[in-house]
Amino acid sequence: MIQRQIPRDISKYEAKQMLGLTTRQLCLYIPGAALGVIVFFLTKGTVGNTAIFLAMLTALPFILFASFKPLGLPLEQFIKTTLLPMLLAPANRRYKTENTYSNLLKPEPYTPKSKKTGKGYKSKDPANRAV
Repeated sequence: MIQRQIPRDISKYEAKQMLGLTTRQLCLYIPGAALGVIVFFLTKGTVGNTAIFLAMLTALPFILFASFKPLGLPLEQFIKTTLLPMLLAPANRRYKTENTYSNLLKPEPYTPKSKKTGKGYKSKDPANRAV
């Protein structure tokens, strides 16, 4: 009897397209390798052996985005969901409540009352204001 191992979670299965690589890996490895080769041949005559290191550094982001999956997430989702909030959000958040009833308990400031109406004197003209 032929036995075949079945993945436990079918949503994690990625179909292999060519050379045992997934579509995502192929789409990122090829431009990364091409850019690395271009950088190598452009810098080979000027910097010597350092050209190999520069070519590897230019291809490294493509390789990381193609194959590195921290916490089961693609690298761009991991950066968006974990690293950006850690960098942009403050580490210590102040807990501050606003009591809406405290405004009702505060005494109102004193305003002199006019003799005619018994209400506070409010004039829009600053020259006629009561002191």
